[in-house]
Amino acid sequence: MGLFQNTKIILEYLKDIFTILSLLIASGVALAGLFIWKRQLHGTQSYELAKKILKSVFSIRDYLKQARYPITDMEEDLASQIIETKYKDELEIFYEGCIFREVLGMRWKKIEEELRVLEIETFEAEAIWGKEKCLSIYAISNLAKAFNGNVDAYIHLIFSGISHEIIHKDFKPILDIIFCNPAHPNDNFEEEINSAVIAISKDVRPYLIK
Repeated sequence: MGLFQNTKIILEYLKDIFTILSLLIASGVALAGLFIWKRQLHGTQSYELAKKILKSVFSIRDYLKQARYPITDMEEDLASQIIETKYKDELEIFYEGCIFREVLGMRWKKIEEELRVLEIETFEAEAIWGKEKCLSIYAISNLAKAFNGNVDAYIHLIFSGISHEIIHKDFKPILDIIFCNPAHPNDNFEEEINSAVIAISKDVRPYLIK
């Protein structure tokens, strides 16, 4: 009777041990699965975010390059229709300035819209990747804002009554940023734009590897 009782007790202990081991294994599998799921989710988020950031960066690059080209006849015709009522009092003296302000305003609007999108995407990237990984993204935004600031400066010079001769002679750095030579578009400012995009691509593309 004593042997039977001892065997029963041992079996009960073994049963408890196996139950505990089963629970531990199940918990371990669940935790491993959760870890893998989180890693996959993080990878998917990073992948989608990287795609969106590069799309915004490439759009800003292209719009910025287009904005530096000479005003087309079609743009001038459209702008002239707008400014006839919008800037009626300024037209007689500052017609060219009004045209330039209107056309560059339309061009800048496209850039500005993409900059807003990129800003939101950059905040999201900082939260996921960390701020250090996102520093290069700000370069393209800074170049776009530098372009717009120089456009404003140029328009101010025109409406101040300063002659084109003096502007081209004394304010060449401004002109070198807001205008490019279509025959030789790869000037210094264009190289800065290209370098910024290359740096961003280098930092962001690794997140496109699933």
